Amino acid sequence: MTFVAGQDLGEQLIRRSEPFPLLTVLDWADQLLDVLSYLHTRQPPIVHRDTIDFDKGKARLTNIAKAKLDAVGMRLRDNPRATVEIVGYPDATGGNRGETLARQRAGNAKQYLVDRHGIDGSRIATRTDMEDRAKRGQADIVVTFRNN
Repeated sequence: MTFVAGQDLGEQLIRRSEPFPLLTVLDWADQLLDVLSYLHTRQPPIVHRDTIDFDKGKARLTNIAKAKLDAVGMRLRDNPRATVEIVGYPDATGGNRGETLARQRAGNAKQYLVDRHGIDGSRIATRTDMEDRAKRGQADIVVTFRNN
């Protein structure tokens, strides 16, 4: 999931100084329900998905990344059947250095969940993806529920 810059709904409401048309709001609600339906019908169902950003060339978690991981940690603590996969991506640097950086990013996010939130490490899978150029400098976090 990628952040798209722009005004949020609250900012748009202030700028408009009047409510949005009912048909527009209903269309937005329909789109949101489509997204939720897609996420929850995956096997296993996706219940939380986010992306954390890293400073270029670094694997250190930023304060914003920690805040996002705190939300994941709370979700995992509240749902003992939930598991998470963290995928680390390199910067533009390829080769061994890029793969090492991607692995460190995923590993640091996992370690944060273990240390800060007491999540059993066996519930957290990590991997690297060296191919997805659009996600360079990030890590994806996907929380799902086990069926057992």
